[in-house]
Amino acid sequence: MPQNSVNAIVQTRDGYLWFGTYEGLVRFDGIRFTVFDKLNTPAFEDNVVYALLEDRAGTLWIGTQAGGLLAYQDGRFRAYTTQDGLPRNFVTAKTRKETCGSARRTVG
Repeated sequence: MPQNSVNAIVQTRDGYLWFGTYEGLVRFDGIRFTVFDKLNTPAFEDNVVYALLEDRAGTLWIGTQAGGLLAYQDGRFRAYTTQDGLPRNFVTAKTRKETCGSARRTVG
């Protein structure tokens, strides 16, 4: 782990444990930790991760302090920022609301 403070934890359907920290996103496979941050992952504009959520499609959503909302799917990261329509790049929570069998994503 890059540091010992953890802001968010989620276990994805593939069995990985993911940790949001002040020094990046960390994936644990049961043996080793892999860190994703702005030094090694171009989609990261900011290392501080506050929120994690896996949706029904298996996409991991990552809320950051200043880098917007990132989506991780099929081994690739994609960033969504104010340039993509977010009200701000500071994302502290990610929820999924179930309504009549469909999911609505809410960013907060």
